[in-house]
Order: sequence, then structure tokens, then C-alpha cells
Amino acid sequence: MGQYRMQIDLQKCVGCSACALACKTGNNTQARASGQTFNWADFINETFGQFPDTTWTSLPTMCNHCENAACVRVCPVAPDTEGRKAVYKDADGIVMFNNKRCVGCRACQRACPYSVLSTQRNSPEAKYSVISYNSKSAHAYWDDDTAIIAGCTATPKEMVENPNVASTPPNKTEWTYDDDGAEIRDIRAARTVEKCNFCAHRLANGQEPYCVAQCPAGARVVLAPGDADPTEFKVQKPGSRAKVDLVNLDDVAGALKPKVYYVNDFSAR
Repeated sequence: MGQYRMQIDLQKCVGCSACALACKTGNNTQARASGQTFNWADFINETFGQFPDTTWTSLPTMCNHCENAACVRVCPVAPDTEGRKAVYKDADGIVMFNNKRCVGCRACQRACPYSVLSTQRNSPEAKYSVISYNSKSAHAYWDDDTAIIAGCTATPKEMVENPNVASTPPNKTEWTYDDDGAEIRDIRAARTVEKCNFCAHRLANGQEPYCVAQCPAGARVVLAPGDADPTEFKVQKPGSRAKVDLVNLDDVAGALKPKVYYVNDFSAR
């Protein structure tokens, strides 16, 4: 089976976060809350040395869509007729999550070496998590029934329930993706996990993932099934969430075979 992969050229990356902003707006992810990051495209920034001899680096992060994904292996949901659990690999090798079938057990989040249960509790060691958990609705703000000015202003909940409001949340990016019966929703429900889906809904329409399309430096490249891997690359080390730490694929990441490849080195200029 072929697999979509992504190459990120750290020499071209300027650390502008355009990819993260594009992902957040394109996939309707919420702000950081309840110890979860909800950033499908994220960054690890680090400064080395002492002034005036300092170096700043930026490492874009996302789900690595591992060939031997631990999250898929541990998902306890019984496979459907197509062999898909709540977390599964689709025909293109993308690690997907089916919102309808997720039971919220978070086994995938525990098993993923690039994820933690709470970035809040473990903030010194973990500043981001590939997989996040929605304890409430995906946008809890719109469940708020508190008015800014009591008896004078509408509450967010009233706005959402107003039939004249076009979508929930307002101005959301609407998209649908049906993987032969596996429903992928543009807004995640409560008590389900979420993570990067490689913008499978965009790939199905012949478009690039939104983070790739909006990168102003062209630092991200999609490698489609059949395309050759870069000759020299590194991958994110499992468990490295607080600092820039890349290793060769044959190192400790070899068993997982992550499919997000980093080439060259970041240079602050």
C-alpha cells in the first residue's frame, strides 16, 4: 500500500506559523483549553546559548502518520466491515479518526509517543500533543450561557441557537469527508479525540493540505503514493515534545516509521 507523506524543509521554514493558522481556520480547531493544545499543526521553538551568542530554532510539528501507528494498534473499537477502527489507516496510508465511532477512551492518546494526556500538567516536559481530547464540545465557548452584560447582551449559546446564525461556530470552514461510510466531521463532538487528518477532505478534491497550500516559503511538500522519499532526512524523535530533537529513521523511531520527513536545518536569519 502506498502512503501520503510530507517533507518539511527546515532551511526554507521561517517560523512564521502560517501553516498553524491555516490549519486552525481550515479545520475549525479550538483554542488551547483543559490541558489540550488542539493544534493539528504546531511548533516547538527553542533558544540556545546566552546573549549575544544565541540561536533560535523552530520545528513545525504534526501527526507523523506512522506506517506502524501505535494509536491504530491500541484502539479498542471493533473494526467495521472495511476493517476500520475509530482510529485507522485509510487506503492512502493516512492515519484517520472516525468521529462517529470514537468512544473517548483515549487509548490512542496514551499509546502515541508524540502525545500526552495533558500539556498543562506536564508543561515543563510537553508543550504540545499530536492527539487532543474534547472533554466538552469542540468549541465550548459556544455553549457559554453567560452574557457579558447581564440582561443586555446575547450569550454565545443564544447566538448559536439563533436560526439566523449560519453555522456553529459562526464562520466555520465547512467540509465533509466520507471514507466509504466512515464519517469525518468538520466539527468534532464532545468526548472524542482529534488530530491532523492530512486534510484528506482536500486531497479527495485534488487540493493540497491547507498547511502546505498556505506556506509562504514553500517549505512543505506533499509526497504522494509512488513518489520517492528524500535521500537524506530525519524524523521527530518519539517523546520529544519540549525541545527540537530529530533523529535518523533507523534510530529509535524506526519501529514506528513516521512519515513526516525533515530535511536540512533551520536557520534564523
